[in-house]
Amino acid sequence: SKRRDLGTNYWQFLNNRRFWYVNANLQENDELGVNGRLLAAGGIGRFFGESRNREIVAGIGLAANRENALGSSDPDDDSRGSGTSVEGHLFGEWTYFKLHSPSSEISLHASLFPSLSESDRWRGDARVRYRQEFVKDLFLNLTYYYTFDTDPPAGAESETDYGVVTSLEYL
Repeated sequence: SKRRDLGTNYWQFLNNRRFWYVNANLQENDELGVNGRLLAAGGIGRFFGESRNREIVAGIGLAANRENALGSSDPDDDSRGSGTSVEGHLFGEWTYFKLHSPSSEISLHASLFPSLSESDRWRGDARVRYRQEFVKDLFLNLTYYYTFDTDPPAGAESETDYGVVTSLEYL
């Protein structure tokens, strides 16, 4: 199976540990029947329970989802082959980190996208990431991800997708 995900986030920090955010993602996932998805989201969030080595973050907002299903050539087809939808966006993240060398980090992240324009459709994803520095400024990342869609586009092989990703990171 093939899965691609490219995204960017921007957080503007406000007072009282609050922030507003915008993000954009380009996604492809043949397991879930998505040939291409453009997702743009924005909202407000807050930091809870910050300390020297951990943080908890939660946020709420809205998202626009434009997707093209596998085998669909018309991006305006509304028969669950393709189309545009408006979704809510809820997310939470817990991170524990050790900053002194060798640094390490473990994080849990979950996002939920309840559709506001398509009844009974819920999408979501969760990931657990472990990051360990093993040579100065060189890190090994190990990530487990899980994605679901209660009403995936036509052509989907499943309502869920999961896997493990390993990567190297140099800062």
